[in-house]
Amino acid sequence: MKVKGREHLKGTGPLVLVANHASYLDVPVLSSVLAANFVFVAKQELLKAWVIGPILRRGRHLTVDRLDPARTGAPAEFARTLAKGTSVLLFPEGIMTPVTGLRPFTLGAFTMAAESGRPVCPIAIHGTRRLLRDGESLPRPGRVEITIGVPITPREAGWKEAIRLRDLAQAEIARHCGEPVLDLTEVGYRGAA
Repeated sequence: MKVKGREHLKGTGPLVLVANHASYLDVPVLSSVLAANFVFVAKQELLKAWVIGPILRRGRHLTVDRLDPARTGAPAEFARTLAKGTSVLLFPEGIMTPVTGLRPFTLGAFTMAAESGRPVCPIAIHGTRRLLRDGESLPRPGRVEITIGVPITPREAGWKEAIRLRDLAQAEIARHCGEPVLDLTEVGYRGAA
């Protein structure tokens, strides 16, 4: 595994970390690379999974109802976590699929950053999809490269700022993840292998 940009995490305070999501390996890879004090945000239904559920609960990681984040109080919980000095890591593509490519980003992470005034730190994961693609159960050996970008500081609160942060973070991740940016009108929302 090769890691570039670790210096971008030093002396920043809590960050809204955002990464592309290509494989089941992304969480363990990022856990081993990020020395910062952070928690993951996972979809709420993973709390019921027999392996990952207990890990999420014991690790104080956050969960979100992807269809209605406000119903579960997720935005307020994220804001409290950042205020306590803990970084929050999200996968703004929303889902992982076997389809190669960077999916459009949802706005939740970037709205959180704009409203809290905390910088967004883009993290590109390159190579994990080849090692363990969604739908497969046996990993292959190979090389993984993680590129931690320069944190992007919000200029103001609001919707337009969230969109600016999203676009800048997605462009940075696209430069380093080794996969094309997908147009959902071509592949459909869930995608097909």
